[in-house]
Amino acid sequence: MDYGIEGFDIALSTYSLHHFSRELKLSLYKNIRDTLKKDGVYIEGDYTVNTIEEENHLIEENESIRRENGITDGFYHIDIPFSIQTQSDLLKEAGFSNVEIKKQWDNTTIFLCHKS
Repeated sequence: MDYGIEGFDIALSTYSLHHFSRELKLSLYKNIRDTLKKDGVYIEGDYTVNTIEEENHLIEENESIRRENGITDGFYHIDIPFSIQTQSDLLKEAGFSNVEIKKQWDNTTIFLCHKS
């Protein structure tokens, strides 16, 4: 959806983006960044995994399930949470100037991302 450019002070996402690929997340993060005003913030609370090995395993499992069941593009409810490092890297690549981990427990992390 087109939410315009620099129309919002804050954007929030909770427990919803852990189903998407790196490419789609990066695109979404760029769109979110663009909708924020200067000095706006994006807060994301979502599932994460501790290691890139866990992340890669879940991505491979997702791809295998899609292949075996003939599922092409589009949404299919399979959790593919990324590592905290991958999430942080994607948010920075999308153009957020500062990405902070505000809280992390079990398999949940809250990111606070700043647009400057």
